[in-house]
Amino acid sequence: MAALARTSGAELLRRRTLVAGSMTTAALVLAGLPAAPPAAASVTVRTDDGVALQLSPTGKVTSLRLGGKEVAGGTRSPLFSVRKVGGTPNLLPNPGLEVDRDGDGIPDGWRLMSGVVEPEWVTDQAHRGQRSVRFQAPTVATSTSLQTTVAVEPSRFYRLDGWMRSEDVQPTAATAEPATGPSPVRLKVQQLAGSTVVGSVQAYGYTDTAGWHRGNVGFRTRPEVTSVRVVAQVVAGSGTVWYDDLSLRELFRPGWGAARGTVKRTASGAKFRGTADKMDIAATVTERSDHVRIDGTVRSSTRRETPFQLRVTLPVDAVGWRWWDDPRHFRVIRPGKRYDYLTEWNEQQTSRYPFNTLSSRSRALTVGLPLDRPKLARVEYGGGRLHLTFDLGVAAGSSSRATRAPFSLVLFTSAPGAGYRGATAEYYDIFPRHFQRRTVASREGGWFGSVSRSRLADTWDDFGLGLNMIALGTGNDGGNGNWGAEFLPWDNERGIYATAYNHHWGYKHPNVDDPTIPTYETEMDRIRADSHITPTDAGEHRLRDRSVATLDSGARDINDRYLYARYKGFLQHYENLNPLDGALDWRTVSRIYQMDAAVNEAERLDGTLDALHLDSVSGMRRWGSADDYHKDHWANTRYGLTFSYDSGRVVDRLAFGVAAQVAYVSKYAHDRGMFLSANFNGSDARSASWFGAHAIDYVGLERGLPEKASDENDPHTTVDGFALFKRVLAGQRPVSTIDPDCDTYDGQEVEKRFHQTMLYGIYMGCGGGATWTDEQRVVFAKYTPLLREINEAGWEVVTAAESSDPAVLVERFGSMAEDGAVWFAVHNPTEVRRPYVATVNRHTVEGLSAAALSAEDRMTGEPVVVGPSPGGVSFGGDLAPFTTALVRITPGR
Repeated sequence: MAALARTSGAELLRRRTLVAGSMTTAALVLAGLPAAPPAAASVTVRTDDGVALQLSPTGKVTSLRLGGKEVAGGTRSPLFSVRKVGGTPNLLPNPGLEVDRDGDGIPDGWRLMSGVVEPEWVTDQAHRGQRSVRFQAPTVATSTSLQTTVAVEPSRFYRLDGWMRSEDVQPTAATAEPATGPSPVRLKVQQLAGSTVVGSVQAYGYTDTAGWHRGNVGFRTRPEVTSVRVVAQVVAGSGTVWYDDLSLRELFRPGWGAARGTVKRTASGAKFRGTADKMDIAATVTERSDHVRIDGTVRSSTRRETPFQLRVTLPVDAVGWRWWDDPRHFRVIRPGKRYDYLTEWNEQQTSRYPFNTLSSRSRALTVGLPLDRPKLARVEYGGGRLHLTFDLGVAAGSSSRATRAPFSLVLFTSAPGAGYRGATAEYYDIFPRHFQRRTVASREGGWFGSVSRSRLADTWDDFGLGLNMIALGTGNDGGNGNWGAEFLPWDNERGIYATAYNHHWGYKHPNVDDPTIPTYETEMDRIRADSHITPTDAGEHRLRDRSVATLDSGARDINDRYLYARYKGFLQHYENLNPLDGALDWRTVSRIYQMDAAVNEAERLDGTLDALHLDSVSGMRRWGSADDYHKDHWANTRYGLTFSYDSGRVVDRLAFGVAAQVAYVSKYAHDRGMFLSANFNGSDARSASWFGAHAIDYVGLERGLPEKASDENDPHTTVDGFALFKRVLAGQRPVSTIDPDCDTYDGQEVEKRFHQTMLYGIYMGCGGGATWTDEQRVVFAKYTPLLREINEAGWEVVTAAESSDPAVLVERFGSMAEDGAVWFAVHNPTEVRRPYVATVNRHTVEGLSAAALSAEDRMTGEPVVVGPSPGGVSFGGDLAPFTTALVRITPGR
């Protein structure tokens, strides 16, 4: 007892722990010792169709099984990881331009290159410190450039930043540059491969007179680039410009911080709480019958404004599998290679489609985003891991939605042999309400603009009108357009869908008649003056309220200046559509003067308005690609914030506001028994082009398919890439072009375009149109009924048919089980004649033999021979260049 009494408390605890470690729980209880806590258990989340995701107690993915087979390959990965933006060193020498040890009048580390106007190293102005570099040009000229060259890493993101000051700089440029003509005040970065410039981007300073302000631009170095040249210069301008405090930094901090926390089983799956690099992550992992859904939020534990990336990782040993770029193209996954399918137009790239698929002979795995939870995100595969990376941002404050970054994704399997198309069909099943059809096929047709008796008289039905866009309350000039009053009764009498034009993304300032751009102060003084008028009529009420809303909701740049640009004869102010508490915001005035106005005018006319129409739903194009830095606008963001690849700062991307407004207008229309149509123009090559797709009931493509894929609109996509992208996003909802030049085409050109759109079941519509000809009418009358026929059957994403010639494209419409027939559109998009044989899966023809089937080419009315084929039946033909066969197969001879 004496010995025991002399034993220290720590030693006694150690001995008790050793004893406890060698005893069972029951023995511990009998011995009067505390029971050891049970070891935390892994949690497995399962679907009914064979997905099993196992998470460790701390948040690692330890197993991923598809159909009972392990596909993780023994790899373990943290489910969540974080990478911060910013905090990287400045790579520029003498960035404050303060030091000149050699006394040559040029800041050390910098040099001057040829030009007319020599810069001066001055002490009379500085953003910080004592000195800056000044350019003075009494007349329009291009200055000598101040430049330096620094080493960089290839294939990395960087951002160039600098401070500028302007005095009497001409010509004047608008703030939303470079949309309408760039400012002469430039800060440029040139990527160098050896001494050759292989890429260049630039930031712009303000014109006229402006105090110190910030300009920035982001870029990604090309794989062959190891150095860049930074250039400060005035280009084709006059006035005085100062430069100071320049920086070139990597955008992202090195490495990813793995999230570590706790995983607990719940009634519906699991929940995770943990941290990564001082970011708090809370997520639920929900098991559904056909998918796993992950929803979560990220907050900064420091409550600071924080731009960052969140990565969700799944270990998958997919070497030898197929990486699907889209429904038509795949690549076989090879060791050591990385795979993605990213947008090309924007620096902030995203996956082109909202979901991405991997498949083998026996397995398929898809990860993607719900359409009603839009994010700037990208999927990539490499090194045995499938990553989904989000670009997110959180802001300081305790009562704002901006303090947390929400995210959502789904994980599911599908029929592996059907590849991306099978995954698309499964995606439709998971989110049926996102693809609900609200129109009647027999009433669908081409999208036209303000067409009435005066234009088509008794031939309207031959032209296949399905959607007539009219003005009831607002016009495309942003004014009080009402040229729909005469068209609405005409549409109603003929059963043509009437849709009222809306444009919500900017204020087209009506007081600008001068083709020159006014100074910023002049323009904003005009807006402020209009906001204080005492209205005497409806037009002045509209003018005042829209001006007030612009001052409240107008998007601001990094220097807190309002963003606007010259657009079709107006100065269009970019608007943030987030609701504002206690203010007359842009969402409200858009509802009052556009949506409510259209509904009220239709009631006054005792007419039926079938739909509301939103112009310019275009992803990250023009205003959709602009960033709003004004924090007062962030509080009620619906989809959260992101960050700028130009500044590295948290921003609200206006494309998110566009997506939220599309959903808002859609609900407004649905609540009143109407539907929503829209110009849904963004191509697959532009980021955020699928934003809002779930809420559009009648998809409009402004211009014809060739023009949408032309260099003028987007040099990075093809007709098939663009059209198939829109078809996937629409599902079985109607899609139509509206070609403003349609009335100038001869009959042969119109027919060629119908053959092109027939492949996708896309209607052909016309704009303009006072000079339609009988030759055009005959072509429309021939093909629009066929488009209605296949749209009534419905586009089927799983084609269940293959062409012997890969250049010949095939799409399917209808189901023999449901429609009593199945249609195959077979298109030759090339300049040479192509024979083909199409093989059809036997299940698609209800297991009937070739002898029990008959077929007809609906384009020509000619019979088509159906023959036997291994696993099904086949048919063939010989397609002339740019032509389509529409083969309908039915039971019976």
